[in-house]
Amino acid sequence: MGRSCNLLFVLVVFILLHTSLSSTVLNISTDEAVLLAFKSHISYVDPNNILTTHWSSSRLVCNWIGISCCSRHHRVATLDISNMQLYGTIPPHLENLSFLVSISIDNNSFHGEFPKELAYLQRLKLISVRRNNFTGAIPTFLREIIASISNMSELQKLGFESNRLSVMHGDLKPSNVLQDQEMVVHVSDFGIAKLLGAGKTFVQTRTIATIGYIAPEYGQDGILSMSCDVYSFGILMIETFTRIRPGDERFIGDLSIRRWVSYSFPNEIHKVVDTNLVQLSDEQIDAKM
Repeated sequence: MGRSCNLLFVLVVFILLHTSLSSTVLNISTDEAVLLAFKSHISYVDPNNILTTHWSSSRLVCNWIGISCCSRHHRVATLDISNMQLYGTIPPHLENLSFLVSISIDNNSFHGEFPKELAYLQRLKLISVRRNNFTGAIPTFLREIIASISNMSELQKLGFESNRLSVMHGDLKPSNVLQDQEMVVHVSDFGIAKLLGAGKTFVQTRTIATIGYIAPEYGQDGILSMSCDVYSFGILMIETFTRIRPGDERFIGDLSIRRWVSYSFPNEIHKVVDTNLVQLSDEQIDAKM
């Protein structure tokens, strides 16, 4: 009886070890396949052939250049191929690197869309793709991050600087313009912001910003461009100098705060400027106006 129990115990241990090893091999194989698929999306390999030489099935994935694995799960945890003069695109397959903690591809020439699927990697702490040529599809990725922020609870840094992106805030108004202790102005709340890719001048959207600050073409047709932010900034500045909100009850029908100020310009501008900004006894009041 005792011998049978010992044999049964050994058999169970063997099965568990075999299953664990098979799972580990499968996971490493999965990561290898994902990275090789990524390599195939790089059309110009660096002059030193680093990826060609080191990203090969003949080597262990965890020993590849730019790759490091977590010791506990033996899965790819870090992908860092910055400064390698690489040209290509980022495939959505990277979402299968489920243990990925950090991805850095700075100072290369990656372009096109940044896959929204990466927003579902729950362990990601750092995404840095600075100084590449990504264009208009990144907003999709950013929206996915916002929508799945509970999934990406580990994310600590997101770097997209120096790409070919034009950011349209879409909702400039006083409550979204903040000052820090050093009186430096910061724009906040990019919840409905859009990014323009190279060669694009506008996007169509159904998301409407705050009435009073919104440009006519944005409010009527949902056409958002950089000019819309300029218009909103102009309204914001008018409110700053007049201390009158664009939603004031005096503005009815076709009369808007913009027209109200334009009717007073230039000879009667003193009638609309906030009196706290000037002193009526000031001899140079006309020059200041």
